[in-house]
Amino acid sequence: MLWADVIAVMEERQFERLKQRFGMSLKGKKLTCLDISDSYEFMEPVLVALIGQRLHRLGVRNAIPQNEKAPARARAFPIHATEP
Repeated sequence: MLWADVIAVMEERQFERLKQRFGMSLKGKKLTCLDISDSYEFMEPVLVALIGQRLHRLGVRNAIPQNEKAPARARAFPIHATEP
């Protein structure tokens, strides 16, 4: 959490758990809820596209997995906030 500029969660309940668990560590971070229900399979193409669209609206770029050869659960999502 310390290195993150932007923290996005899928559902409101995840947002609440983050606040409970990390509290003051979240101070100064850009937090957002993407409002995407937990009805998709892991890395389902529709889900990946939806996350990308929602993050793009927030000014976040490069949210697509960079290493397609890595196992799905090992892929990194480098996320960078764009400059205002």
